[in-house]
Amino acid sequence: MLASMRLCANVPAQHAIQTALGGYQSISEFILPGGRLYEQRNRAWELINDIPRRFLRKTARRVVHVPQDRR
Repeated sequence: MLASMRLCANVPAQHAIQTALGGYQSISEFILPGGRLYEQRNRAWELINDIPRRFLRKTARRVVHVPQDRR
């Protein structure tokens, strides 16, 4: 009987995910000006562009940027 009640290792995580996804889900407030992700992205862009011979092109929709050599 106890063997049939045994749970897989990831079952507790699945319950946590279900609970987390049950609430309000939107990224809009984070990516708008003043939002956390928007501000972090801009700050990272500024810091990388301050490095000599490195630059990033600022794009509206990219989340991941790859620094390039300045020529």
